[in-house]
Amino acid sequence: MIDESDIRPHYSAEVQLFLEANGQSWRLAKVGPGRIVPRDKIELEAGPAEILMIVDGHERRWSVYLVDGIVPFDTEARTVAR
Repeated sequence: MIDESDIRPHYSAEVQLFLEANGQSWRLAKVGPGRIVPRDKIELEAGPAEILMIVDGHERRWSVYLVDGIVPFDTEARTVAR
């Protein structure tokens, strides 16, 4: 049973998302199944990359492949898991 004192009202996790490839890092607005949404303009050819998600200081990484690459005017990019 959860004790009421363990529940934090009005809690919101701090979440940061990044795309890393070729020794560089770009901020992401969203990640979803098979796609990423960049927060900033990105220009990157199709190829391997890594998504980094930090939630309240805890990191999680997963490898993806940018299917079509991404250019600065793209609002999202397709990915597949590696």
